[in-house]
Amino acid sequence: MNKNERFVKLAWPGTLAIDAYLRCIDSPKIAPRLKKLVTFRFDPDLLADARQKARRENRSLTNFVETVLRQAIERDASVTEQTSGPNLGTPP
Repeated sequence: MNKNERFVKLAWPGTLAIDAYLRCIDSPKIAPRLKKLVTFRFDPDLLADARQKARRENRSLTNFVETVLRQAIERDASVTEQTSGPNLGTPP
């Protein structure tokens, strides 16, 4: 039993949902997929533009930045794959 589980059991005895959640997030299968908190520094104008665009798309700033970053990484991966694929230079 970890520290969080002990606290929950002392504070709210019999709360099965919280106990199950705490066991779930400690699971090696699930814990790596939980989102991590990170800190970035942005130019104030860039941040204002990103907030405005996220608002126009009815999304959170976090979701907007995560989506744009994921698209950039996928785009870069596909360009790298196209320029250095295993069949380049091999006649058809």
